[in-house]
Amino acid sequence: LPMAVSLRAALDVYSGHCIQAMVNLIRRARERKTDADVYGSLVLACRFAGLTKASVASHKQARRLDPSIKTSVGYTYRIMGEFEKALEEMEPNVGAFRAEILSQLGRHDEMKELLEKLKLEKSESFFGAWSTAVRAGLLGNRDLSLRELQKVESGFHDPEGAYLLARGYSYWDLPD
Repeated sequence: LPMAVSLRAALDVYSGHCIQAMVNLIRRARERKTDADVYGSLVLACRFAGLTKASVASHKQARRLDPSIKTSVGYTYRIMGEFEKALEEMEPNVGAFRAEILSQLGRHDEMKELLEKLKLEKSESFFGAWSTAVRAGLLGNRDLSLRELQKVESGFHDPEGAYLLARGYSYWDLPD
């Protein structure tokens, strides 16, 4: 049941129904007060609704219930500009995002070291293209970064993805 709840919530959120996902998850939380997965799912739904403090609170409750639970709170902290916390919470396998955060913190040597270690997927895959776009951007390769950003344009169907894509293009002074 918890996996089904998380999957349904994610589907609702990514299809633009984050408020409905939050309502459903809050109902579920009232019924199952000790279900860490419900609170973990609320992290994403709240973030997509722009409720960053509620997203963090949901993460903290999920961790109280299950100290080993993984949530997406690192992305919430990133949006809030709390980059150190974002690094602490973000999974190590999201190297491109971690590299961006290191860059935002001015930790360029660490960023370059991480980028050198990254094992990038083939750029034909969505996440491979995204990682390549970020990596190329951080290393100053405009042509490669823009080419890979164009590959991922059709893959972002949610507000957070659209924001990230817009950031990628604005980095190269292409706000349109």
